Amino acid sequence: KLLRMQYARLLTAVDMTAARKQFEILSVQSPRDGDMLFSLALINRELGDQIAASAYLRQLIALQQRVDEAYYYLGRIAEDKGDTQEAIDNYRQVSGGREFLAANSQIGQILVQGDSLQEYHQLFAAQRATYPTYSEQLFGLEAEILSQSGFSDEALRILDQSLTLDPHTSSLRYARAMLLEQRGDLAGMERDLRTILASEPEN
Repeated sequence: KLLRMQYARLLTAVDMTAARKQFEILSVQSPRDGDMLFSLALINRELGDQIAASAYLRQLIALQQRVDEAYYYLGRIAEDKGDTQEAIDNYRQVSGGREFLAANSQIGQILVQGDSLQEYHQLFAAQRATYPTYSEQLFGLEAEILSQSGFSDEALRILDQSLTLDPHTSSLRYARAMLLEQRGDLAGMERDLRTILASEPEN
């Protein structure tokens, strides 16, 4: 089994179809192995077989293994199909892990591109309330997407709000300094940078 696993992983670099065959054999031998199912999901997505990829991801959810990753990739598949509502529904199921911010970024971009700014702000406010440990990153992400989408006034408002709530977060203050620079407000940029240096002289 270990030898076949190594062989399958090597094949992913040169022949995805052959790699899929080896992972399928491994999955038959260990049908409840979430890592095998996840590998098969990603391989099938890479090969363009979204139906098979979705099926493997739903097996993971049923087994309660790698659930956040499974919902994230179901969201990506739905987005690839152009079904933005299904994509959002899946992304919203991601409740932690390294996919959490990526999932919220995808939702945010969908909503901004659809000019749904009110729903966009409601999303991030709700996520901060539900996941307070991610609050700082969610504020930064909310502002970043707005800025990149041409809504610099809204982005500045969000960063102002975040710094009112927590004036000691240097990452968001630095983000505001960079946004102020883009807007030509060099005095505001300098003020924020000097505030950071006052508390972190080695920054």
